[in-house]
Amino acid sequence: MVTLDRAKLHKDIDELADDRLVEVEAAVLVAKDKKTHPGSAWARALYDLFEPVRQGVLESGMTEEEVNTILDEELEAVRQELYEKRIAAEKNQYSSQ
Repeated sequence: MVTLDRAKLHKDIDELADDRLVEVEAAVLVAKDKKTHPGSAWARALYDLFEPVRQGVLESGMTEEEVNTILDEELEAVRQELYEKRIAAEKNQYSSQ
């Protein structure tokens, strides 16, 4: 069994800059998920896969709001592209009948 000093851990967390707390929060969420869903290997794999992205965001100094704005814009662009492809495919289907 692992022994740790909770008081020291809390102190270390309190001394972290706000932008580094995102990593701590993510780690806590993964740890909680492992406890409640021990078979969630996919969640850990996905978390690990996005490590370079999380690190890049931290190093960039972007805020959570800035990241969310970029993600929202990109998601909307993909949705618009898929919508346009679907409409074009439907037009082609009806014009070939």
